[in-house]
Amino acid sequence: PPPPPKASVAELREALKGLGRRDSLERRSSIPEFCADMRERYLLALTPKAIYKSFGDIFCRAKGVAHRKALLYVVHELFMAKRGIAMKGESRREHCLEHFLLRVGPLVTRFKSEERQAYVKALSAWTAARVLLPKEILQLKDAWDMD
Repeated sequence: PPPPPKASVAELREALKGLGRRDSLERRSSIPEFCADMRERYLLALTPKAIYKSFGDIFCRAKGVAHRKALLYVVHELFMAKRGIAMKGESRREHCLEHFLLRVGPLVTRFKSEERQAYVKALSAWTAARVLLPKEILQLKDAWDMD
């Protein structure tokens, strides 16, 4: 088999920050391209904890609504595309939940209702697709203050 691709946490963090740049936000292909990078590089080269801790760090520092949504949409895509294969194994789901989704809960609860809609829709889709365990859905609903 070919050697695993090389990637550093610093490169991942730069790429996550890059999702918030205007040119990236305006390009429809930026999220699918980043998701491909996640599958082909970062998920293979880095630990799930390092990956989702980086997502959480960048989300917490993001100034723009669109940047935060882009980070959410990347995770949404990883859960939903190709039956969620990218999130299976190596406790990726658990680390995503702990180090990203639950961690940003205090911020999500303070968003205006318009911004919260994207999070409500994502959670609803994840519930319907059963990408998280029932107890994880309850934890997330609690953390994001949703019913």
